[in-house]
Order: sequence, then C-alpha cells, then structure tokens
Amino acid sequence: MTGLDLRTLLISYVVSNGLCLIVMQRLWLHYRLRSPELKFWLADYGLQFVAVSAIVLRNVIPDWASIMLGSPLIVGGTILLYIGLERYVGRPGPQRHNYLLLAVAVAAHAYFAFGQPSLLARHLIFSASLLIVCAQCAWLLLRRVEAGLRPATQPAGVTFALYGVVSLGRFLADLVIAPSGNDLFQSGWADTPVILIYQMLFIAQTFAL
Repeated sequence: MTGLDLRTLLISYVVSNGLCLIVMQRLWLHYRLRSPELKFWLADYGLQFVAVSAIVLRNVIPDWASIMLGSPLIVGGTILLYIGLERYVGRPGPQRHNYLLLAVAVAAHAYFAFGQPSLLARHLIFSASLLIVCAQCAWLLLRRVEAGLRPATQPAGVTFALYGVVSLGRFLADLVIAPSGNDLFQSGWADTPVILIYQMLFIAQTFAL
C-alpha cells in the first residue's frame, strides 16, 4: 500500500466516524435526561472524530497539533467512554489508574514525537494504552455487570475485546516488523489493515451501544 492509500483510508475513517458521531448525538439528545452518563459517550465520539481528523491532516496542520491531537485523544476518549459505561451499568469505580495511564502515555508520546522522534515507540505506546483501556471496557461489559444485564451488554463487550486483540496484535507486529522511518504515511504494510479493522470495529461498537 502507498502513503496515498493510507491517507484515503483514513479519510473514509473520518467520514464513518462523523456519521457515528451523528448517531451518538441523536442517542444523547433522545435519552440525556434519563441517562445523563451518555454525555461521556458523546464526548468520546467527539474526541475520536477530532483525533482521526488530525491524523489525516498530518503535513497540512502543524505537526505538533496532528501528533498530539491524534493518538492521545483516542486513548483519552476511550477512557471517557469507559467512565460513562461504568455509570450506565451501575458499576462506577475509581479512575486514578486510568488518569495516570493517560498522563504517562501523553508524556511518552510527546517525548517520542519531539524529544527523540520514533514512530515505532509512539505506535507501541498507543497500542499498549488502548489495549489496557479496552480490556477494562470488555471486562466491565462481559463480567462485572449484573448477570441479568449481560445479554444486553455482551455485543459491546465483544467489540471491546476485539479492539484489545487487534491492539495486542499490532503491538507484537510492530515489535517484529518495525515501521520504516517516522513518516506515518510511509510506515509499512501493517498499518492499512489495522486501521481498516479499527474502522469496522468503531462502526460495530456504535451499533452495539
């Protein structure tokens, strides 16, 4: 795949994320009074849209904006979604560990973007962070919820489990076949199928929620 192919795929990702954001906004508008925790879901979808848009605009907007509004916002948005899911199913818990995870991930991401540039390191940080958060989401929806709610939460739980599996797979693949150079759009063959899978999972997640 060429860099143009990857950018085109990311543009389609932005479009699908925008449609999913509209769906989530309508869900929030309809149920916000009965389920105020949906605001966390909507915030996540907004951040995901901004994040992927920033990645697509790499080399168009300043690099610092594209890099720091990309992967870190995806991880931060997923943490917000996890908080909203916990409240929605009546299982709120402490989030200090996730706030610490986000702070460390952002700091490390910034260091490997501007201090000692390394696309490989940023990929590994993102994959590991997303794996940790999605594993928590999957565990919440598949095991922590009351038994009577599990038939309803299982589809979303499975999508988060798949997110975790894909993130783990990407982490291991990057360790074996490191991205070539520091240009995202010339980083290697593995990014294209991974991004396509993430896009499909995001759409599936929207329907499951």
